[in-house]
Amino acid sequence: MGPMDAKIKRAKIVWVDDDETNLSIGKEALSERYDVLVARGGEELFEILESVMPDIILLDADTPRVNGYDVIQKLKSDDRTAYIPVLFVTAAGDIDSEFECFSLGATDCIAKPFSLPKLRRRVETCLACAAAARDREELQLQSDIIKLLADMAEFRNVVLGGHIDRTEQYLDILISELLRQGVYSDEIAAWDTETILRASKLHDVGKSALRDAILLKPGKLTPEEFQEMEKHTTYGVMILEKIEKESKPGSFIHHAKTFAGTHHEKWDGSGYPQGLAGSAIPLEGRLMAIADVYDALVSERAYKAVFPHDEAVLIIEEGRGNHFDPVLVDTFFSVADRMEKASRR
Repeated sequence: MGPMDAKIKRAKIVWVDDDETNLSIGKEALSERYDVLVARGGEELFEILESVMPDIILLDADTPRVNGYDVIQKLKSDDRTAYIPVLFVTAAGDIDSEFECFSLGATDCIAKPFSLPKLRRRVETCLACAAAARDREELQLQSDIIKLLADMAEFRNVVLGGHIDRTEQYLDILISELLRQGVYSDEIAAWDTETILRASKLHDVGKSALRDAILLKPGKLTPEEFQEMEKHTTYGVMILEKIEKESKPGSFIHHAKTFAGTHHEKWDGSGYPQGLAGSAIPLEGRLMAIADVYDALVSERAYKAVFPHDEAVLIIEEGRGNHFDPVLVDTFFSVADRMEKASRR
């Protein structure tokens, strides 16, 4: 399903005002584009917030019982609601109120009486500013998570740092070629490629939870040790789920969990940890399976010598239809020379 097929999410607005006329006119003006809830004062607002988290709050300065200034202070002091943009509504010419509303954390201020086109534009601007701020926070969160976890992984295993960077380059090459060929284009069109590539860096994050005796063993693992090694996929998902619970949900963590949990699944269902088969394996996992194995083959590891590129390509071919998605193996062949150059950087 492409991005245009997905249902567009309507932003939720809560309008807080004790004037029934304002509420009626405002709701009618905004309901065409947004889901609008009304509250006739601060108490009703906080009752709504028990079950609904709006995308923006329109707050009249002179709400009954609890005035608008007290309401916004309470909103901004609660982690659950502090991020919600507030469009403050004041009386015309009340400069002191406008100054105070901004000092309390309002995103914007609009004076009564206002025209409906102006109201719509202010709401649209506030939502756009809030979305941009969330994007900046999401990018910063991604950078912080990647740096922390990648540093931790490199500290445990020096080889892994180069592996992370190389597999990201391999994925970039494969995804670009898939788009050029029009293969899996509907699914890839729904991705933000930069987010996908950043998320891929965490595919082996679960290895940070393995014992040194397993992770750093110079020789071949015993069957029992390999069973423990397999758990790095599950550990990776667990680590990322814990991060997800402590942050706002986003596509970055979703893709990172997918990479971590499915990059050792095999096309014929013989992989781990879930034994997924065919297209039941997410495309991220199928792509990383090729990138991960190719890098393991052409890189020096404690337990094996380096395979020449041509031999690694033959091994990938042998895995066509059993280990790897046949379509992706074909794509790999078409960019094999670029993969080789990337492996030498």
